[in-house]
Amino acid sequence: MTRMALAEAPLPKREKSAGDVIDDIFRELDVSVVTSDNPGYHGEQLLPRVGRVLVRRVGVLVQAQFRETNLDRVYYDYERELSVAMIIRSQTSSGTTDEKLGSPIKVLQSCVYPIGWLICMGTGFRQWTLREAIETANQITKSSNKLIRVITACDESILRRYIKALVEDGNPGGRVA
Repeated sequence: MTRMALAEAPLPKREKSAGDVIDDIFRELDVSVVTSDNPGYHGEQLLPRVGRVLVRRVGVLVQAQFRETNLDRVYYDYERELSVAMIIRSQTSSGTTDEKLGSPIKVLQSCVYPIGWLICMGTGFRQWTLREAIETANQITKSSNKLIRVITACDESILRRYIKALVEDGNPGGRVA
């Protein structure tokens, strides 16, 4: 193939990342998705702290280690005074991501947000590691003023129900129908 033919060839379609899927679900529910760490400043315009906003890649100070780390998303519902920190892990085949689920739970436990979601997307997670992560999150929730949920989403419909309950009902951690 010549250089010209290569330059004109269409790029292969990129599969959506777990974060992109989550962003799309929030957008469908009329939530603004932005990239600024400052909840009052989004892109080039200054917005009032009202409505619902999903902020991507929020830097937070993790108190236990006295270091800064990034959360994948933070959801703010200013009218309900609700904020939910989110860490996203994706694994489509067996690997080591699921062996490291304790670390994001510790980040959610030690960051300033009172509610945290660890979102595990894909079918590659081993059941025992997910069960262990859920048990750890439940223990933290019972013994502290934090609500931490491990959301296992093998398909988009499960995650969609959780996000819909959060956005429409202000329900960050209860059972969803």
